[in-house]
Amino acid sequence: GDDADAALSIIAETARRALSDVRDVLERIDGDGPALGARDLPDLIETVKSTGLDVRMSFSGEPEGVPTVVSLAAYRIVQEALTNTLRHTVAPAVADVTIDWRGAGAVIVVASSGEARSDSAGAGRGIAGMTERARLLGGWLSAGPSGDEFVVTATLPYPNALAGAAELLDEALA
Repeated sequence: GDDADAALSIIAETARRALSDVRDVLERIDGDGPALGARDLPDLIETVKSTGLDVRMSFSGEPEGVPTVVSLAAYRIVQEALTNTLRHTVAPAVADVTIDWRGAGAVIVVASSGEARSDSAGAGRGIAGMTERARLLGGWLSAGPSGDEFVVTATLPYPNALAGAAELLDEALA
């Protein structure tokens, strides 16, 4: 149906964007190009809401001064978690996105609930990719069922962001 088409469209767009991530990060290190990140989350949420997923968003603090690589990782983790919700649940489904920018790093929680799709494929690369993103920044990510919800929790520390970016670049250039 229309919901499935909209979900597949978002999944395809997510895949396209993921392919350009490393190039985007490299361009931003040179100071070129618009940064996709924390400031773009409201637009992302509105796009996902248009598919029929009820997304609620709450932020604590402001992403002022957050390193670009952390801002980008936060955006991608929320994007992937919401894509997974669309992929694995049937409407009506609900997702609560909470981000706390205060303290020594960003804390992201995406808790979703909804009836599981009977045709939902097993685990793809989404959780592994989100986990790796967090790890490269010196943080961590957990994802799994909690009661009636599926919860993705990530911490993205700020002090280690530059070391994480250097590690990412070293791996990319190796």
